[in-house]
Amino acid sequence: MEEGDRLCEEIKKVAYELYERRGMTHGADLEDWLQAERLVMAKYSEKLKSKEDSKASKKERASKRKTY
Repeated sequence: MEEGDRLCEEIKKVAYELYERRGMTHGADLEDWLQAERLVMAKYSEKLKSKEDSKASKKERASKRKTY
């Protein structure tokens, strides 16, 4: 399964969970989907930022070691 497919599946799962939390009432599917997109994308953005911060931190430590 490709990254885009996994992302879509996760959004689908979260949207369904939102639907269940609302008591499974119909008529808010678009709102559920858009909210799920925001939640999932925020999660992935945070993971990506954390990875980037970790890489930058490693590079900074490595460059400090080289200067001694």
